[in-house]
Amino acid sequence: MNKTANCIRMLKLLYDRKNVVSRKELSEYLGTNIRNISEYKLELENAGYTIESVPGAYGGYRLVINSLLPVPMIEDEEFKALHEARKYLRVHDDFPLSSSFENAMMALSCVLYQSDISKSEYLQSVTQSDNQKISTYIKQIDEAIRNNQEIIFSYKRARNDNFYEVKLQPYAYFYKDTRYYVNGYTINTKTKSYRNYVISEERMKDLFVNTKRFSKDEDYKLSDYVGRSSVYKGEEINLVLKVNKDIAYYVKERVNGYNYSVEEYDDYVLVRTSFDNEFICDSYVLSLAGNVEVIEPIEVRERIKNKLIEMVSKYE
Repeated sequence: MNKTANCIRMLKLLYDRKNVVSRKELSEYLGTNIRNISEYKLELENAGYTIESVPGAYGGYRLVINSLLPVPMIEDEEFKALHEARKYLRVHDDFPLSSSFENAMMALSCVLYQSDISKSEYLQSVTQSDNQKISTYIKQIDEAIRNNQEIIFSYKRARNDNFYEVKLQPYAYFYKDTRYYVNGYTINTKTKSYRNYVISEERMKDLFVNTKRFSKDEDYKLSDYVGRSSVYKGEEINLVLKVNKDIAYYVKERVNGYNYSVEEYDDYVLVRTSFDNEFICDSYVLSLAGNVEVIEPIEVRERIKNKLIEMVSKYE
Protein backbone atom coordinates (compact mmCIF):
# COMPACT_ATOMS: atom_id res chain seq x y z
CA MET A 1 0.00 0.00 0.00
CA ASN A 2 1.39 3.45 -0.85
CA LYS A 3 2.23 6.19 1.63
CA THR A 4 -0.78 8.37 0.77
CA ALA A 5 -3.18 5.48 1.33
CA ASN A 6 -1.64 4.70 4.74
CA CYS A 7 -1.75 8.36 5.77
CA ILE A 8 -5.47 8.52 4.97
CA ARG A 9 -6.24 5.34 6.90
CA MET A 10 -4.21 6.63 9.85
CA LEU A 11 -6.15 9.92 9.77
CA LYS A 12 -9.47 8.07 9.74
CA LEU A 13 -8.52 5.90 12.74
CA LEU A 14 -7.38 8.94 14.74
CA TYR A 15 -10.60 10.74 13.84
CA ASP A 16 -12.79 7.77 14.77
CA ARG A 17 -11.08 7.26 18.14
CA LYS A 18 -10.90 10.97 19.03
CA ASN A 19 -8.36 9.94 21.65
CA VAL A 20 -4.76 8.76 21.96
CA VAL A 21 -3.75 5.85 19.73
CA SER A 22 -0.38 4.21 20.32
CA ARG A 23 2.20 3.99 17.54
CA LYS A 24 2.20 0.20 17.93
CA GLU A 25 -1.57 0.01 17.40
CA LEU A 26 -1.33 2.32 14.38
CA SER A 27 1.41 0.19 12.81
CA GLU A 28 -0.63 -3.00 13.36
CA TYR A 29 -3.76 -1.39 11.93
CA LEU A 30 -1.91 -0.17 8.84
CA GLY A 31 0.11 -3.35 8.45
CA THR A 32 3.38 -1.43 8.34
CA ASN A 33 6.60 -0.99 10.29
CA ILE A 34 6.26 1.11 13.44
CA ARG A 35 9.09 3.34 12.21
CA ASN A 36 6.85 4.54 9.37
CA ILE A 37 4.21 5.97 11.71
CA SER A 38 6.26 9.07 12.53
CA GLU A 39 6.72 9.67 8.80
CA TYR A 40 2.95 9.43 8.20
CA LYS A 41 2.37 11.88 11.05
CA LEU A 42 4.70 14.38 9.38
CA GLU A 43 2.92 13.92 6.03
CA LEU A 44 -0.45 14.65 7.64
CA GLU A 45 0.94 17.71 9.41
CA ASN A 46 2.32 18.97 6.10
CA ALA A 47 -1.19 18.54 4.70
CA GLY A 48 -2.57 20.89 7.38
CA TYR A 49 -3.62 18.63 10.26
CA THR A 50 -2.51 18.99 13.88
CA ILE A 51 -1.54 15.73 15.59
CA GLU A 52 -0.42 15.78 19.21
CA SER A 53 2.33 13.50 20.47
CA VAL A 54 1.43 12.20 23.94
CA PRO A 55 4.41 10.80 25.90
CA GLY A 56 4.39 8.00 28.47
CA ALA A 57 3.54 4.29 28.66
CA TYR A 58 0.00 4.99 27.43
CA GLY A 59 1.02 7.66 24.96
CA GLY A 60 0.81 7.89 21.24
CA TYR A 61 -0.83 10.27 18.76
CA ARG A 62 -4.07 12.23 19.01
CA LEU A 63 -5.76 14.24 16.26
CA VAL A 64 -6.79 17.79 17.16
CA ILE A 65 -10.34 17.76 15.83
CA ASN A 66 -10.66 21.51 15.38
CA SER A 67 -7.76 21.39 12.92
CA LEU A 68 -9.83 19.51 10.37
CA LEU A 69 -10.54 21.22 7.10
CA PRO A 70 -14.17 21.93 6.12
CA VAL A 71 -15.50 19.29 3.75
CA PRO A 72 -15.65 20.76 0.24
CA MET A 73 -18.62 20.13 -2.03
CA ILE A 74 -17.24 18.19 -4.96
CA GLU A 75 -18.87 15.89 -7.48
CA ASP A 76 -17.56 12.38 -8.25
CA GLU A 77 -16.56 13.38 -11.78
CA GLU A 78 -14.66 16.42 -10.46
CA PHE A 79 -12.86 14.24 -7.94
CA LYS A 80 -12.00 11.79 -10.72
CA ALA A 81 -10.74 14.63 -12.92
CA LEU A 82 -8.37 15.79 -10.18
CA HIS A 83 -6.91 12.30 -9.82
CA GLU A 84 -6.41 12.02 -13.57
CA ALA A 85 -4.58 15.36 -13.49
CA ARG A 86 -2.45 14.04 -10.63
CA LYS A 87 -1.45 10.93 -12.61
CA TYR A 88 -0.62 13.09 -15.64
CA LEU A 89 1.59 15.46 -13.65
CA ARG A 90 3.49 12.60 -12.04
CA VAL A 91 4.93 11.63 -15.42
CA HIS A 92 5.58 15.20 -16.57
CA ASP A 93 8.29 16.92 -14.55
CA ASP A 94 7.86 20.40 -16.07
CA PHE A 95 5.09 21.60 -13.73
CA PRO A 96 6.73 24.08 -11.29
CA LEU A 97 4.09 23.65 -8.57
CA SER A 98 3.98 19.84 -8.58
CA SER A 99 4.99 19.59 -4.90
CA SER A 100 2.27 22.03 -3.82
CA PHE A 101 -0.27 20.23 -5.98
CA GLU A 102 0.60 16.89 -4.32
CA ASN A 103 0.15 18.44 -0.86
CA ALA A 104 -3.20 19.91 -1.87
CA MET A 105 -4.39 16.57 -3.23
CA MET A 106 -3.25 14.84 -0.06
CA ALA A 107 -5.30 17.23 2.04
CA LEU A 108 -8.33 16.96 -0.23
CA SER A 109 -8.21 13.17 -0.28
CA CYS A 110 -8.03 13.04 3.52
CA VAL A 111 -11.05 15.30 3.90
CA LEU A 112 -13.08 13.36 1.35
CA TYR A 113 -12.16 9.95 2.74
CA GLN A 114 -15.23 7.78 3.27
CA SER A 115 -15.78 4.16 4.18
CA ASP A 116 -17.42 3.86 0.76
CA ILE A 117 -14.92 1.94 -1.39
CA SER A 118 -15.60 4.08 -4.44
CA LYS A 119 -13.61 7.03 -3.05
CA SER A 120 -11.06 5.21 -0.94
CA GLU A 121 -7.40 6.04 -1.54
CA TYR A 122 -6.85 2.72 0.21
CA LEU A 123 -7.73 1.19 -3.16
CA GLN A 124 -5.30 3.58 -4.90
CA SER A 125 -7.99 4.48 -7.43
CA VAL A 126 -11.21 6.43 -7.90
CA THR A 127 -12.57 3.73 -10.18
CA GLN A 128 -15.95 2.58 -8.96
CA SER A 129 -17.16 -1.01 -8.80
CA ASP A 130 -20.76 -1.38 -9.89
CA ASN A 131 -20.69 -5.01 -8.78
CA GLN A 132 -22.44 -5.41 -5.45
CA LYS A 133 -20.78 -8.75 -4.75
CA ILE A 134 -17.29 -7.25 -5.14
CA SER A 135 -18.24 -4.34 -2.89
CA THR A 136 -19.47 -6.79 -0.25
CA TYR A 137 -16.28 -8.84 -0.46
CA ILE A 138 -14.11 -5.74 -0.08
CA LYS A 139 -16.02 -4.61 3.00
CA GLN A 140 -15.59 -8.07 4.54
CA ILE A 141 -11.88 -8.06 3.72
CA ASP A 142 -11.49 -4.57 5.17
CA GLU A 143 -13.14 -5.72 8.39
CA ALA A 144 -10.82 -8.72 8.59
CA ILE A 145 -7.72 -6.55 8.02
CA ARG A 146 -8.77 -4.10 10.72
CA ASN A 147 -9.39 -6.88 13.26
CA ASN A 148 -6.51 -9.21 12.29
CA GLN A 149 -8.95 -11.97 11.35
CA GLU A 150 -8.53 -14.77 8.83
CA ILE A 151 -10.76 -15.01 5.79
CA ILE A 152 -11.85 -18.19 4.03
CA PHE A 153 -13.12 -18.37 0.46
CA SER A 154 -13.34 -20.61 -2.59
CA TYR A 155 -11.05 -19.59 -5.43
CA LYS A 156 -10.47 -20.56 -9.04
CA ARG A 157 -7.22 -20.04 -10.90
CA ALA A 158 -7.17 -18.68 -14.43
CA ARG A 159 -7.75 -21.39 -17.06
CA ASN A 160 -9.06 -23.78 -14.42
CA ASP A 161 -12.71 -24.58 -13.76
CA ASN A 162 -12.17 -26.10 -10.32
CA PHE A 163 -12.55 -24.08 -7.12
CA TYR A 164 -10.38 -24.79 -4.09
CA GLU A 165 -10.51 -23.48 -0.53
CA VAL A 166 -8.18 -20.69 0.56
CA LYS A 167 -7.50 -19.74 4.16
CA LEU A 168 -5.84 -16.33 4.14
CA GLN A 169 -4.42 -13.92 6.67
CA PRO A 170 -5.27 -10.67 4.82
CA TYR A 171 -2.92 -7.70 4.98
CA ALA A 172 -4.11 -5.33 2.24
CA TYR A 173 -6.50 -4.94 -0.64
CA PHE A 174 -5.87 -2.74 -3.65
CA TYR A 175 -6.98 -1.77 -7.16
CA LYS A 176 -4.60 -2.18 -10.08
CA ASP A 177 -4.89 -2.79 -13.82
CA THR A 178 -8.72 -2.48 -13.73
CA ARG A 179 -9.19 -5.17 -11.08
CA TYR A 180 -9.43 -5.51 -7.32
CA TYR A 181 -7.05 -7.75 -5.35
CA VAL A 182 -6.41 -8.91 -1.80
CA ASN A 183 -2.88 -9.69 -0.62
CA GLY A 184 -2.23 -11.93 2.34
CA TYR A 185 -0.48 -14.96 3.77
CA THR A 186 -1.92 -18.32 2.74
CA ILE A 187 -1.99 -20.91 5.53
CA ASN A 188 -3.53 -23.98 3.89
CA THR A 189 -1.50 -24.43 0.72
CA LYS A 190 1.53 -26.62 0.11
CA THR A 191 3.73 -23.55 -0.16
CA LYS A 192 2.75 -21.06 2.51
CA SER A 193 3.47 -17.57 1.22
CA TYR A 194 2.11 -14.09 0.54
CA ARG A 195 -0.08 -14.07 -2.56
CA ASN A 196 -2.43 -11.83 -4.51
CA TYR A 197 -5.97 -13.01 -5.23
CA VAL A 198 -8.36 -11.42 -7.70
CA ILE A 199 -11.59 -10.20 -6.10
CA SER A 200 -14.24 -11.10 -8.64
CA GLU A 201 -17.42 -13.11 -8.96
CA GLU A 202 -15.81 -15.38 -11.53
CA ARG A 203 -12.72 -16.24 -9.46
CA MET A 204 -13.95 -15.99 -5.87
CA LYS A 205 -17.05 -17.17 -3.99
CA ASP A 206 -18.39 -17.99 -0.51
CA LEU A 207 -16.12 -15.56 1.31
CA PHE A 208 -16.53 -15.19 5.06
CA VAL A 209 -14.53 -13.73 7.94
CA ASN A 210 -13.26 -16.28 10.44
CA THR A 211 -13.29 -15.51 14.17
CA LYS A 212 -9.72 -16.78 14.41
CA ARG A 213 -7.21 -13.93 14.77
CA PHE A 214 -3.55 -13.78 13.78
CA SER A 215 -0.48 -11.69 14.60
CA LYS A 216 0.74 -9.55 11.73
CA ASP A 217 4.31 -9.42 10.49
CA GLU A 218 5.56 -5.97 11.51
CA ASP A 219 7.92 -5.83 8.52
CA TYR A 220 5.20 -6.47 5.94
CA LYS A 221 5.12 -4.13 2.93
CA LEU A 222 2.63 -4.49 0.10
CA SER A 223 5.25 -3.20 -2.34
CA ASP A 224 7.20 -6.44 -1.75
CA TYR A 225 4.40 -8.39 -3.43
CA VAL A 226 2.97 -5.99 -6.02
CA GLY A 227 5.04 -4.80 -8.94
CA ARG A 228 5.26 -1.29 -10.33
CA SER A 229 4.40 -2.32 -13.89
CA SER A 230 2.30 -5.38 -13.06
CA VAL A 231 0.30 -6.87 -10.21
CA TYR A 232 2.64 -9.82 -9.90
CA LYS A 233 6.17 -9.00 -8.86
CA GLY A 234 9.12 -10.99 -10.13
CA GLU A 235 12.77 -10.25 -10.78
CA GLU A 236 13.27 -6.77 -12.24
CA ILE A 237 14.16 -6.67 -15.94
CA ASN A 238 16.00 -3.61 -17.26
CA LEU A 239 15.28 -3.55 -20.97
CA VAL A 240 17.04 -1.71 -23.80
CA LEU A 241 15.27 -1.69 -27.18
CA LYS A 242 16.20 -0.38 -30.60
CA VAL A 243 12.98 0.79 -32.25
CA ASN A 244 12.39 1.85 -35.85
CA LYS A 245 12.05 5.60 -36.37
CA ASP A 246 8.67 4.99 -38.06
CA ILE A 247 6.99 4.34 -34.71
CA ALA A 248 9.02 6.80 -32.63
CA TYR A 249 5.86 8.80 -31.89
CA TYR A 250 4.22 5.64 -30.50
CA VAL A 251 6.95 4.76 -27.99
CA LYS A 252 7.30 8.40 -26.93
CA GLU A 253 3.58 8.84 -26.26
CA ARG A 254 2.91 5.50 -24.58
CA VAL A 255 4.98 4.86 -21.47
CA ASN A 256 5.40 1.15 -20.73
CA GLY A 257 7.11 -0.07 -17.58
CA TYR A 258 8.99 2.33 -15.31
CA ASN A 259 12.28 4.25 -15.38
CA TYR A 260 11.17 4.91 -18.95
CA SER A 261 13.31 6.99 -21.32
CA VAL A 262 13.66 7.48 -25.08
CA GLU A 263 16.82 8.59 -26.93
CA GLU A 264 16.42 9.69 -30.55
CA TYR A 265 18.97 8.96 -33.28
CA ASP A 266 18.92 9.49 -37.06
CA ASP A 267 17.33 6.17 -38.03
CA TYR A 268 16.01 4.74 -34.76
CA VAL A 269 15.12 5.46 -31.14
CA LEU A 270 16.60 3.74 -28.11
CA VAL A 271 14.05 2.86 -25.43
CA ARG A 272 15.10 2.06 -21.87
CA THR A 273 12.48 0.74 -19.49
CA SER A 274 12.03 -1.71 -16.62
CA PHE A 275 9.45 -4.43 -15.91
CA ASP A 276 8.57 -6.54 -12.90
CA ASN A 277 8.33 -9.91 -14.60
CA GLU A 278 9.01 -11.82 -17.82
CA PHE A 279 5.40 -11.99 -18.99
CA ILE A 280 4.74 -8.25 -19.14
CA CYS A 281 8.24 -7.58 -20.53
CA ASP A 282 7.86 -10.07 -23.38
CA SER A 283 4.29 -8.94 -24.10
CA TYR A 284 5.51 -5.37 -24.63
CA VAL A 285 8.37 -6.43 -26.93
CA LEU A 286 6.11 -8.66 -29.03
CA SER A 287 3.48 -5.92 -29.29
CA LEU A 288 6.00 -3.86 -31.29
CA ALA A 289 6.26 -6.71 -33.82
CA GLY A 290 9.00 -6.25 -36.45
CA ASN A 291 9.73 -2.67 -35.42
CA VAL A 292 11.93 -3.57 -32.47
CA GLU A 293 15.19 -5.31 -31.62
CA VAL A 294 16.14 -6.28 -28.07
CA ILE A 295 19.64 -4.98 -27.28
CA GLU A 296 19.80 -5.87 -23.58
CA PRO A 297 19.64 -8.08 -21.62
CA ILE A 298 20.89 -10.96 -23.74
CA GLU A 299 18.63 -13.52 -22.02
CA VAL A 300 15.55 -11.53 -23.04
CA ARG A 301 16.87 -11.30 -26.58
CA GLU A 302 17.28 -15.08 -26.72
CA ARG A 303 13.88 -15.71 -25.13
CA ILE A 304 12.10 -13.47 -27.65
CA LYS A 305 14.01 -15.13 -30.49
CA ASN A 306 12.87 -18.59 -29.34
CA LYS A 307 9.28 -17.41 -28.95
CA LEU A 308 9.28 -16.03 -32.49
CA ILE A 309 10.69 -19.27 -33.87
CA GLU A 310 7.96 -21.18 -32.07
CA MET A 311 5.29 -18.81 -33.40
CA VAL A 312 6.54 -19.14 -36.98
CA SER A 313 6.59 -22.94 -36.71
CA LYS A 314 2.85 -22.93 -36.12
CA TYR A 315 2.32 -21.50 -39.61
CA GLU A 316 4.65 -23.80 -41.53
